[in-house]
Amino acid sequence: MRQQTVKKNKIILILIFLAVIVGIIHTSKHLIISYLLQDKQYAPFTKESSQDDFNWYGARMNRIFNGNLFISDIATFEYKDAPPFAPPLSPMLYSPMFYIGKTFLSGLILIDFFYPFCFFIFFYIIGFLLTKQKWFSFFVAISSTLAAKMANFFFNFEFKNFAKYFLPFSHLEKSLLNQRESTLPNYFILLPTIIFILLTINTRNTKRGYIYGVLMGIFTGLLIYTYQIYAIYIGGVWIVLFIYFLIIKDYATLKRFLYGGMICFLIIIPYFVFQYQRESIISGQELLERFGGEFGRKINFYVYRYYILYIVLMVLTYIFGRKHRKESVFVIGCLASIIMGLNIQLLTGYNLQSDHWLSRVAPIGLNITFFMWVYWLWNFLKKKGIIFKIFNIGLILFCIFSFTRTIHAQYLFSKNTLQAFTIEDNNLLGALDWLNKNTEKDTVILTPSLERNSLIVLMTHNRVYVPHAINTLAPEKEIIDRAFKLFKVLNVKTQHIRNLIDVEKNQIATNEADIENTGIYYFFYSRYMPHELDTHLENIPYIIPERNQEDFINLYEATEATAKDLFKYRADYLFWGGVEKAIAKDFNPENKSWLKKEYQNDTSAIYKIFPNEI
Repeated sequence: MRQQTVKKNKIILILIFLAVIVGIIHTSKHLIISYLLQDKQYAPFTKESSQDDFNWYGARMNRIFNGNLFISDIATFEYKDAPPFAPPLSPMLYSPMFYIGKTFLSGLILIDFFYPFCFFIFFYIIGFLLTKQKWFSFFVAISSTLAAKMANFFFNFEFKNFAKYFLPFSHLEKSLLNQRESTLPNYFILLPTIIFILLTINTRNTKRGYIYGVLMGIFTGLLIYTYQIYAIYIGGVWIVLFIYFLIIKDYATLKRFLYGGMICFLIIIPYFVFQYQRESIISGQELLERFGGEFGRKINFYVYRYYILYIVLMVLTYIFGRKHRKESVFVIGCLASIIMGLNIQLLTGYNLQSDHWLSRVAPIGLNITFFMWVYWLWNFLKKKGIIFKIFNIGLILFCIFSFTRTIHAQYLFSKNTLQAFTIEDNNLLGALDWLNKNTEKDTVILTPSLERNSLIVLMTHNRVYVPHAINTLAPEKEIIDRAFKLFKVLNVKTQHIRNLIDVEKNQIATNEADIENTGIYYFFYSRYMPHELDTHLENIPYIIPERNQEDFINLYEATEATAKDLFKYRADYLFWGGVEKAIAKDFNPENKSWLKKEYQNDTSAIYKIFPNEI
């Protein structure tokens, strides 16, 4: 008994030790980049490093850092308390780390350490529940956290990339666990959901079985507040398992699913209430179009080869796992649910960013399939003597190589992308710092610069007058109204407006991260891209129709506005720097009685707006 306790404690210590290393590896890029930049300021999110982080994830994290636990519109003042239009639980999970860290960077370092640390432990538990092997489960945890795309390469016959996972210093892309929100921190809800599903279907104790069923329902319900695709995915796994237990007449387990289902239903009710409340601000159809919805009720045949692959994997899993029926059915559910998700439009009439099913969801099912196959092979080789020993040595070497390769990859990523993670304009940084220290939270800043608007939302506690379509509940008509009123008051020329939505310039700007020319994305995001099924899977170029371009220009030319018209919406300060001067060459804030300079450095100034002086 004592020997078993010592062995158990040893495994727990090893598990925690390796989880700490995994956490350090995933947060190391912040420390490496900060060190290599020396005297330059480290900026975790910039337009050069990632447009998604710059415009979306980083901005949402900044709202959490500034005390907005429940996030909706992160750009405008008028909709700051509106119902959420993006999953609210994802950024909430960042809150404890920012509270502990005190500063944004310290909080970010804790986030990128804590969640991978937890994910490693969760994957170990999942591996143990599927295999009942304490030592083999370390392989599951290591491969799932440090080699998350390996199964994708293997099952998609990309053997060249697959082979790199077995080389100690091979360089691959940054870890899947660094993908914000979809993975980090949302796995913090997804992985316990999988754990409680496995506990629910495997536990013989009736009382504990119902407890696990309830917990399974709670976490499944919470998924819809993190990443709706995961909620659909786990729903598909539920369906497969429910059908299986119905066929074998395991009514005790079915009752657990029914109890869990009722709890799940109660938890997701607020989600549909939010949807209903949001309709009073912006139509669901416009929001779906803005975020790239693909509409239609037909089977997605573009990815037929994946269907063939997943069906073959399901058949082979059923054959290989005949001695482990519940586990093999669970794996089959993880694969079948990917196919269901790629065709969810048959039920809903639309699919949102269908490519995410292959880039975000498929790795989950494929990883589980892969390490279960490896486990069954490991089990088969147990009686093969020297072959079994060689196989075990291979697994150990793979685990060691995974650590060395990932450490090396993080270092190379940090070194090669170093200059993308700094903002060298100290005058700009000084002005943004002044806003944080000298303005009240949620005060509204005016600027004609699209890039400056994004920076203000990302790096200050302020809001902006002209929001990015991805960050606001404001309808398209209102976004344009805000922009055109401000542009007219600042005497911005029509040519600048043409440049903002010029198709060629937008494509170049997207590639070069020159956000000042990405007006198509800023004002409309994905609303005018094609909305046929497979649009995202085929990576169809985004070209705004010529008619819409002309309507946009004509509307601006027909718009008339005076300074008084600005106050249809809240307006507190005008940000005036080099970019603003280049856009509005004929406007001089020094000549306006309603503007009073509050701050100035070599290139930037900030003016307080006094409506009564107009």
